[in-house]
Amino acid sequence: MSLMAQEKYEYQRLYMRTLREKASSVLRTLETQGVPMSDEIRERILGCRDTIILDRWLVEAFHVRSAEELFGPGQA
Repeated sequence: MSLMAQEKYEYQRLYMRTLREKASSVLRTLETQGVPMSDEIRERILGCRDTIILDRWLVEAFHVRSAEELFGPGQA
């Protein structure tokens, strides 16, 4: 495998790990706040591939009463 391909693979692996960690942080925060979540909501959070959105959800997770509020009006 070429060095360039190895670097690309490593970058992708690290990016995916970062996404999983951020999504897990959102879920843990919601759980700690006592916010109920459906399996569909959990999957949506775990399936998110945008670090900016995950960061926003993490901040908002401290202030919502329902997990659906993370997604904004009409997006749950």
